[in-house]
Amino acid sequence: MTLKNLIYQFAKNTLFIMFIILCSCTNEMPPPINVSKMIPVDVNPDIQKKLKMNKDNLYSLNKEFNRFSWETFIAIFWPLDTHGEPMDNFVDEGNARWTSWKEAYEVFKCKGEVPDSSWGSKRSSHRCNQPNKKNVADKNARLYLESVTPAHRGGLKNFADEENQAFAGKLYDQNGNKVYYEVLMNKAEFDYIISNKLYNINGQIQFASKKNQIADFPRGDYKTNVPGSIEIKIAWKILLDSDIKERYYSSYGYIPDASGEDFVKVELGMIGLHIGQKTPTAKQWVWSTFEHIDNLSQNTIQKDGKEVVISPSLTNPDCEL
Repeated sequence: MTLKNLIYQFAKNTLFIMFIILCSCTNEMPPPINVSKMIPVDVNPDIQKKLKMNKDNLYSLNKEFNRFSWETFIAIFWPLDTHGEPMDNFVDEGNARWTSWKEAYEVFKCKGEVPDSSWGSKRSSHRCNQPNKKNVADKNARLYLESVTPAHRGGLKNFADEENQAFAGKLYDQNGNKVYYEVLMNKAEFDYIISNKLYNINGQIQFASKKNQIADFPRGDYKTNVPGSIEIKIAWKILLDSDIKERYYSSYGYIPDASGEDFVKVELGMIGLHIGQKTPTAKQWVWSTFEHIDNLSQNTIQKDGKEVVISPSLTNPDCEL
């Protein structure tokens, strides 16, 4: 099964390719993907141990982690019913599991306030020192992807404005619009942060002062199939009428208007997904990166009986390097 077919079958409208998969370097069949609502805890420790005994097995080990990453991808997109329980089938209607997770701004508040300690508490509908929101009709909308200017930060320096990439600046698509980001965490990570008061600098200093301990997030338990800490970062582009919207996993959110003093509701398409997972055997977090298939590649599809060339979202194929 090709990567594209795998995505069409298991992720419905979400079209992604994964960075860490080694493409077209072997004719060997990839390991089977387990389509399950259960989030995998780790790559089988016995398989890891066996493959690590010989450096010639590193590619096979890499494939096992590829499978682990895809199975995690499927499980966190698994639809939930109105009670927050997984549906029977992946193609059933329901909100993806990750949409019930806590957003980072709900935990790390602007002045270090204590977050709502209950995992099931109502989602916060505001961020730090926002400008006026008179145009935001739905006060409980999941996404508020605003740009917070220094004047609204109240002098705070360490504020995640969710427009900047890691170690870089803003990213613009080929329509000239900014790419926006959000970060969410699962219950295991949320509970660890709350119980250890790591949601502000005072709590972090107090935590580190106790015999120089370091933060060691839950790793999960492979034997009991209990996942450890998981954190995801999502990249969204603004969808325009010129975009082929059915190729995207989409949602609605509010972004700043041109004045920066209010918000407008827009349709957003997911173009990137990072999954960081703490596993029982890994020394560090297992990091999986997925990218929308149209980000950098110029693809051709059949639409309404015609061949349509899709221009990449993040690069200009006519631009000389």
